[in-house]
Amino acid sequence: MPETTDSDKRTLRENGYATAMFELLSGYPGYFHHRSIGSYLSGVDNTFGLPIYNCSDIGGSDYWFDGYNNAILAYIQQSGLPWNSRLKSLDILADLGGYFNRESPRKVTLKLGGDMFRPDGLDYTLKLEWARTGVTLRLESDSLFIDPKISPDFRSFTCTSAPPCPLPENPRPPALGAATKSIRLNFYELAFCLECVPAPLGSHLAICRFSDFAPDPLKVRTSPEEAFAALDTQLGDWIPAGRVRPKVAWIKSSY
Repeated sequence: MPETTDSDKRTLRENGYATAMFELLSGYPGYFHHRSIGSYLSGVDNTFGLPIYNCSDIGGSDYWFDGYNNAILAYIQQSGLPWNSRLKSLDILADLGGYFNRESPRKVTLKLGGDMFRPDGLDYTLKLEWARTGVTLRLESDSLFIDPKISPDFRSFTCTSAPPCPLPENPRPPALGAATKSIRLNFYELAFCLECVPAPLGSHLAICRFSDFAPDPLKVRTSPEEAFAALDTQLGDWIPAGRVRPKVAWIKSSY
């Protein structure tokens, strides 16, 4: 593979920067990206309350993500926090097990094929279903992110290009609306029991406790007695327990 020149690095950073600005101005949520193995939401940062996605560095995308992250910071300085910031809920996210009250009258146990759970006063419902990929959590929300599909998915591992269109002249509203999403349980699918407690109005979080785990058939890990995760009901994604991370120190100030 040819060495990435300084000029190439600068172009990649500029493309990543422009893409992040394009997405934020087009109603996309804000993310930080951390170079790592795999592609998944690994937590939130403790400065802005934004999701952190782990992403593999393939084809020079490390420099692209560097520019992308710096654009997120620049946007915050200019326009404030993106709509999906969970800064006000960091105390909950930092201690999901402590927040989860087993005696709460709002706690519900979800059963496969059972009734839908719609917390009073909130805009989403949850239901456990069986799909071809295994057990999934069906989320129906009145304010779920609906991808406009006008920007390439960073999880395609080909993040090197500039945004597909010029920046919008005027910021567009958040790309939220009534929609349904089937969410894989991943490792949590080994749990026979799933309980949920809704977080306060405006947090857009449901706190989930998984228990009664079956042994891992691949014997890769030891099954825990219980595990906690927060479901972001606008992003339709899991935030693992205890993953409020320090300031995004891996962001390189290159501008």
